[in-house]
Amino acid sequence: MNLTLNQLKEAVSIKEQIAALEIKLAKILGASAPALTAKPVRRKKGAVKAEKAVKSAKPAKKTKRVMSPEARAKISAAATKRWAAQKKV
Repeated sequence: MNLTLNQLKEAVSIKEQIAALEIKLAKILGASAPALTAKPVRRKKGAVKAEKAVKSAKPAKKTKRVMSPEARAKISAAATKRWAAQKKV
């Protein structure tokens, strides 16, 4: 479907007129009248769940990491060994 620029402009103009008329109709019928739309917005499956999960998720608190005394001793021994090797050279 190849449309010319003039056809596209005319289509946009008609859509704007339709939107304005829908607003006028809604005002005449009152607030209880449902909104008139050409097509409902369709979402992918799971998109709503993902949005709810993002909105309801609280930021995780960062916990301070604690190193065991044994791990500290191993790291210290390895560092001491590296430093000793450097001094010998």
